[in-house]
Amino acid sequence: MTKLRRTSGAGGYRSIMHWCPGCNEPHGIRIEGPTGPKWTFNGDYEKPTFNPSILCFTVYDDSDDSDVPQKLPEGQRRTLCHYFIRDGKIEFCGDSPHAFAGHTVDIPEWPYAPGAYGGLEE
Repeated sequence: MTKLRRTSGAGGYRSIMHWCPGCNEPHGIRIEGPTGPKWTFNGDYEKPTFNPSILCFTVYDDSDDSDVPQKLPEGQRRTLCHYFIRDGKIEFCGDSPHAFAGHTVDIPEWPYAPGAYGGLEE
């Protein structure tokens, strides 16, 4: 098994996916594409480093336990996860709203068989 998965999309976009133990779901980091933000990647799939920090956020508020999250006011967003990946470790920032905030952990192994999660490349 490996810790990272590559994805390729239409228009020349490429991302690297990893499993986040704080959110218990995959996160993608765009490394190539004609527009939008991109992160640098050291190319090491065993001990990856990405820069700058990765910030996952939403523009929806699901804090009231309703079945339909409400859109936040224009220009507002809520942090879901914020971290650095350095030398194969996830360094969670203190503003991550889960139990891993402020902790550093090894990137976990990808929990699914190759190709089993959205057709991701090996």
